Amino acid sequence: MRVFAVVIVAIQVCITFAQKNLMQETEPMVWASKLVYTIGKFVKAAREDKFQMEIPEGFPVDELTKFKDEAVDFVNEDNNNGIPFAQIMQLINANKHNLGSLGMDETTRNYVRSILEKIGAYEAQKEGNSLYLATYRSIQQKVSCVYGVVKDIDSKTIVVAFRGSQNPDFSTRDWRSNINAKMTDLKTPTLIKDKMKGKLKDRLLVHKGFYGDQRYDSILKDIEAVYEEGYTITVTGHSLGGALASMFAFKIAGSSKPWIPKPVKCVTFASPINGSSGFRTAFEQLEQDGLIKYLRITNDKDLVPSIPPNSLGLKLRALKHVGINLRLRGNGKDPIITHSSRGGFMTALQNTFLKPIWSVLHYHGMPLHEERLKEHAALLSNLSIDGLYADKSIVADGFDVEVMNRDEL
Repeated sequence: MRVFAVVIVAIQVCITFAQKNLMQETEPMVWASKLVYTIGKFVKAAREDKFQMEIPEGFPVDELTKFKDEAVDFVNEDNNNGIPFAQIMQLINANKHNLGSLGMDETTRNYVRSILEKIGAYEAQKEGNSLYLATYRSIQQKVSCVYGVVKDIDSKTIVVAFRGSQNPDFSTRDWRSNINAKMTDLKTPTLIKDKMKGKLKDRLLVHKGFYGDQRYDSILKDIEAVYEEGYTITVTGHSLGGALASMFAFKIAGSSKPWIPKPVKCVTFASPINGSSGFRTAFEQLEQDGLIKYLRITNDKDLVPSIPPNSLGLKLRALKHVGINLRLRGNGKDPIITHSSRGGFMTALQNTFLKPIWSVLHYHGMPLHEERLKEHAALLSNLSIDGLYADKSIVADGFDVEVMNRDEL
């Protein structure tokens, strides 16, 4: 059953990267990141046998029976592309009347149905199959690293979509992972190792609660299984999923494996802080070398992008954001676009202490991200991720050594 959610999650991601402007690059990612949460609901329903799944003729039932384990792997289907979305659409439509048994409210059910219509409309434009689900994995079934790998042969894109915190109420193990801000060392990426000598004033540390759940090698193998020369790799996620996405993108962008295409693109929503100043320095070197491009989208007044709560603590334990931040605001106010190379203490202070914790669910959730992206569609349609990285008023010129070694927030 978890197959359903991954299909919906990745379709919009694949569509978007055939486009150019910032609105087209980001809005579909909202849909992808929001719907990845339904994975957990389908998994739970399947395990508890809440309803009998109807299997369309010709569907690879042998793989589907793995829904009670940690993976659904279709990579050997259809010339090693995965299972076509058209085939999965048949499975979804055969079972969509059971959405109510997943605990979804009417608004969520209507949203899922609308995405199904978008998938059908997109596939109807194609002469043959273009979108494939290769793999879905839940490395620890109840929490932590949940992701899907999708292949789009039209845009030549491999997409990795990470699930966020299953419950945004701070009561689950996912959120205990967020707040338990122990740090662990991370190796300097191979491609920038020589350049980092003498530049790192701080150890390259990342949040242990995020990094320990990634299982980097396993994810990379899933990508390589469907990768073809000429394809690009993009990574996405919301909340905890955003933290996982940014660290995974960081690792593959700095990898010396010859088959990994560069730059790696990453778009996240409401990602918590997840690395030290050393991590930020190394990340910015990858950006400077054109190995990674990262757009971090947040809502003004969202508390979560400022946690773990020691992000304004002592130097040795201070955590840093990376990438270009698109901070969405309401009430007709234009978004604020900044890069980590031009960040400052007051921005971090504002994003940490001036937010009402009781409104975290409203500002943190995907619906408001989508609403504000639409509100600013005219402005965002004239921008692009590539263009933002070329704008020296946003990204510091050359990431010079003085800027890269700064100790302030």
